[in-house]
Amino acid sequence: MLSAEPLLIRAAEWNRLCSEAEAAAQELFAVESEIAADKNLLELIGTPRNLWDFLAADQFSNRLRTLRFDFHPTETGWTLSEVNSDVPGGFGEASFLPSHYRNYVTEGSLPADPLSVWGDAVQSELSGGKVALLYAPGFLEDEQVVRVLARQLMNRGLESYLIQSPSALEWRHGYASLRIDNRAKIEAVIRFYQVEWLSQLPKRAGWENLLKPGRHTRVINPTISAISESKRLELCLERVTAKSTTFQNLSPECREPHEIEGLPRADWVLKATYSNTGDAVHLGGDMTFENWSRLLRTAKRDPRGWVAQRRFETLALQSTAGLVKPCVGVFVIGGRAAGAYVRLSRTQVTNAYALEAPLFIMMPEENQ
Repeated sequence: MLSAEPLLIRAAEWNRLCSEAEAAAQELFAVESEIAADKNLLELIGTPRNLWDFLAADQFSNRLRTLRFDFHPTETGWTLSEVNSDVPGGFGEASFLPSHYRNYVTEGSLPADPLSVWGDAVQSELSGGKVALLYAPGFLEDEQVVRVLARQLMNRGLESYLIQSPSALEWRHGYASLRIDNRAKIEAVIRFYQVEWLSQLPKRAGWENLLKPGRHTRVINPTISAISESKRLELCLERVTAKSTTFQNLSPECREPHEIEGLPRADWVLKATYSNTGDAVHLGGDMTFENWSRLLRTAKRDPRGWVAQRRFETLALQSTAGLVKPCVGVFVIGGRAAGAYVRLSRTQVTNAYALEAPLFIMMPEENQ
């Protein structure tokens, strides 16, 4: 659902979020490279074992990396709930809503259009060949995202094909083509299919071909993004030499599930290691003692599949829909901040029921 109102943000605050998101992205790139070469750390953050060898050998270009940092305003400043670095969505909402609402909102300026920035980055890296966009079947929202991305590429003269399984591709000598037409050579695959989901497919589906080193067909985002996508990432940041000061300062404290046993449940949140759209985020204070205890036992039996995060409280804003809690998802594309996907939730957890809103930046003279 759409919000009837945009989210207004002061230019100084917006510039601060962009600067912090860019700094955190650069830190994570260095952290990923170090963790990819250490199987003990890969195990600690819960990365599927059948991805380990692909991660260590992954050849990737950060010029095409896309991440989305989800910021929340709190009484102590902005807090980062997570980074979506594997298959971040929200491109259409972040790009189209501001321009649509421009007809009704006279104040503020528009942020960068992340869809256009993404299209520029992809076009600059390709020679004009065909592109396949891979997404998981049965998820309408995912299909909507890839259709938006495909339209952006086709508007730039790049022929695009939507596929729902890696088995739709045939690989020879590191090059991919469409199985239904092997004359359609694919220069790049846009992977909007969570890498941990791919790793659960049978080998005959051919998912490993997307991750093998030495391939000539580019795959975006790269496999290594599975590392920073893990919600357990913060547990190993003190064990790597790469600095992550910005990311750590923005992120809530994280602990192993067994470490919060006996602590006040209202202070903690349990998250699945690879949760999506708030589908496995559980606030202890919103659960009964019995349900929380049951969930904690589940997490302790599968510790690599869960992480405990200290709860923070998002500041609520008054709107025509009542009190809402904003989540500002700042895109970083090729290392530069580019627009934001804004959601306004009636609850602390930002989930699929949150309202979507455009972001407008208030210039200093408009703040007076």
